[in-house]
Amino acid sequence: MATSTNRFPCMAAGTLAVALLLPGCGGESGPAKIPTVPAGGTVTFEGKPLEKGSVQFNPLVTDGHPAEGKVEGGKFKLGTNEAGDGAQPGKYRVSVTATEEVPMRDGDTTIKNLLPPQYGPSATTLQMEIPAGGKTDLVIELK
Repeated sequence: MATSTNRFPCMAAGTLAVALLLPGCGGESGPAKIPTVPAGGTVTFEGKPLEKGSVQFNPLVTDGHPAEGKVEGGKFKLGTNEAGDGAQPGKYRVSVTATEEVPMRDGDTTIKNLLPPQYGPSATTLQMEIPAGGKTDLVIELK
């Protein structure tokens, strides 16, 4: 009869050693969240609430972090780490975009900008400041 060797203790020790070397093991919780304050408000276009779109707040300082939010029914909440969690206090360059899909004759669709290009990310001159205590009644009036 052949003798049997128990290899499981060696395999268990090897598995444990590999598990301890893997990234993420040992209780790491991921990247640290950026501290934020509540930030949001309303967007109007030609005096009416902007029904759908998005706002982007890009910091005017190099060590700041951008924030963005969806516009629905004229209202928006900014998010930095995740949707709606706020923004860092500071000064921002603000852009607003709103588009819709438009059907074409051949059955394809094209994207139509609903706002003038001066409010888009590459052309905007809008600026806003979010104070240290936050601000949830920001008003962005587009013409």
